[in-house]
Amino acid sequence: MKSTIYATVVLALTSPMAAQATARSLSGTFQRTGSDAEIVIVQPDGRSFHIDMSVSTPECAGRIVGQGTVTGKQEITLRSVPEYAGQTMCSVRMTYAKSNKVVVLNETSCGYFHGIACNFNGYATRADHR
Repeated sequence: MKSTIYATVVLALTSPMAAQATARSLSGTFQRTGSDAEIVIVQPDGRSFHIDMSVSTPECAGRIVGQGTVTGKQEITLRSVPEYAGQTMCSVRMTYAKSNKVVVLNETSCGYFHGIACNFNGYATRADHR
């Protein structure tokens, strides 16, 4: 009996309908305002997400575009592909909070993409009002 319930739960969570529901709830446009503006656009793309992230301040501007993968229940991680030998890989972890209305951004080694005067860290709120 226990194995039947477990199998039913696993099938429900891995079904295309469950994947679509997760993709829909994680996708969207998020924005940070204030002294710097950041826009994060997340769109489902099969088993991954297409992410376009930019930051702009009076001192600097930057952008990273790429594929993000689900790395946790409410988490997507975007990893850059190094363009030059020896370049450090940039990683931005996006953790969703407050019923997916807020995304918390934590970057690692992304200076190449935005310069020293700004970064992708912080949080952004949903701008598409879902």
